[in-house]
Amino acid sequence: MSDFAENLRKAIFDKRLKAVDVANATKITPSVISRYLTGAHQPSTNNLIAISKYLGISPEALLSSSEAPESSGSSKYISSDKDKIIELLERLVADKD
Repeated sequence: MSDFAENLRKAIFDKRLKAVDVANATKITPSVISRYLTGAHQPSTNNLIAISKYLGISPEALLSSSEAPESSGSSKYISSDKDKIIELLERLVADKD
């Protein structure tokens, strides 16, 4: 599978979206989005830009071979917020003991 396909799949999953959401928002047909997700096709420049804008991720991050796509919006803080929430829950559980 291509880096783009993996990064697109991860970005859609992380944002709790479906492929059809991306298709509807970007006016790219669902069958084309499906081909991107399977790695059968690579996006045109215009489609790459449309997808990246909708997902709030840079086109470079969608194409890169890095593990996690880089966010260009506020969702980049989700990871640290998640860690804080887990830490708080662990303290609450410990206080009950």
